[in-house]
Amino acid sequence: MGLHETNLLSKQASLGITRGVLASLTGMSETVLCRGLSGSRPLTSVDIISLNKTLNDLSEIQRIIYPLKLPLSDVASLKILLAKFRDDGLDRIVDATIVDDLRREIAAIQAL
Repeated sequence: MGLHETNLLSKQASLGITRGVLASLTGMSETVLCRGLSGSRPLTSVDIISLNKTLNDLSEIQRIIYPLKLPLSDVASLKILLAKFRDDGLDRIVDATIVDDLRREIAAIQAL
């Protein structure tokens, strides 16, 4: 297992996200992801970049919405949150109004 895989595993564990959810968010097959993270079959550089970006973005969203938690088992909701985060950009989402809106959206998702 290489440095990239170790870094990705650390970020995954920090968030508490499953490999299945992470695979769904990045469009990878869970088998490819599991083999890559275990070191039995190397991940492509494109896969590593995609996984790293997704994990970094989720970490940043979690930081912004704290004390609320990400809906880590709800792939559809996570995809919506990632799209909103990426479309609006970090400088816009940090705006207090956007953060309040995002917190309300997540609270509504968690209430379901």
